[in-house]
Amino acid sequence: MVGSEPFIHFSDLVWEISGDGVRRKTLGIAREIIMASVEFRQGSAGRVSAHPHHPVAYVESGRFEVELEGKIEELSAGDSLIVGPDIQHGVRAFADGCLIDAFTPPRKDFLKGSNK
Repeated sequence: MVGSEPFIHFSDLVWEISGDGVRRKTLGIAREIIMASVEFRQGSAGRVSAHPHHPVAYVESGRFEVELEGKIEELSAGDSLIVGPDIQHGVRAFADGCLIDAFTPPRKDFLKGSNK
């Protein structure tokens, strides 16, 4: 997998639509990790799913309902979430907001857009 340049300017990246009311910019890619900025419009959701990646998410802004293996918790700006591989998880935005997500290993489905 090819990595990113060492300096990445957010304004140079292109938004990729990843769902209804959800868009993302891939912020950086390395051999063992990928990071993305994911914006959610109020009411939009990241469906409940499980995958082999180990995600870590930081709530940059907004308020989110987070489901983790059937348990629901509210997270807001400054909070974070760590999810193990193959664990069912999903989010729903109570307000417009942004998550900074990192995954190891990198998610290949994030490399399909123009931000690679």
